[in-house]
Amino acid sequence: MTADIDLSGYDNWEPIGTFQPLSDKPEDAKTADLEVAFTGTFDGNGYTISNVTIDQPDGTAVGLFGCTAGEEENSSSIHNLTVENVDVTGASMVGGVVGVQYSNCTLENVNLTGSNKVRGHINVGGITGGSLSDVKDCKAASDIVLQFDGGNHAGVLSGGLEGCSVINCTAEGKVVAEGDGSFGLGGLAGCVFDGVEIEGCHAEVKITALGENNTMVGGLHRRGMYEKEDGKISA
Repeated sequence: MTADIDLSGYDNWEPIGTFQPLSDKPEDAKTADLEVAFTGTFDGNGYTISNVTIDQPDGTAVGLFGCTAGEEENSSSIHNLTVENVDVTGASMVGGVVGVQYSNCTLENVNLTGSNKVRGHINVGGITGGSLSDVKDCKAASDIVLQFDGGNHAGVLSGGLEGCSVINCTAEGKVVAEGDGSFGLGGLAGCVFDGVEIEGCHAEVKITALGENNTMVGGLHRRGMYEKEDGKISA
């Protein structure tokens, strides 16, 4: 980027990069097709993208960037970017900045500031809805709303993370689960499955579960580090 960008002229922003399964095979159902995902390097250069509005209540991989991914020999990244004032609604993998961050795409020094609200049903977060790659030096300030019965995995930084590290990140805001039977609510993230490391992170988040029979609610994150024997949390 070479200047700030104001997206207030878009009533319903179309996410950059989409999620599509690699093939119709069951084993490929959760693998992103790199042909339609964002696979490049985005350097915000310290500038700000503001006033992002997305209304896709049935959408998957919803955010400023919908789906980001890379290859082991050709990685992808989004870095040095501030996103300000987002109002995002989706169904699954919903984030203010990235809907779903697949393997080999690092988020670093990405900040979500201003007045932000992100709503969805599964994997809902301020910066990323779901992630399989590292998140470093990121700050998120947002209200997160987990909608409907059975909603799961919500956090101010990320809804759900898997097989990755979260380093020097902060979260500030609210997480609200509206329905019954919600689970996986955390200040920083709803879950960190097979997490490698959470280091130097801080959360000041109010978590409210409005319905009944809600489970697995925690201050920093709620599910997952126990899935990996050598995963660790440190100051």
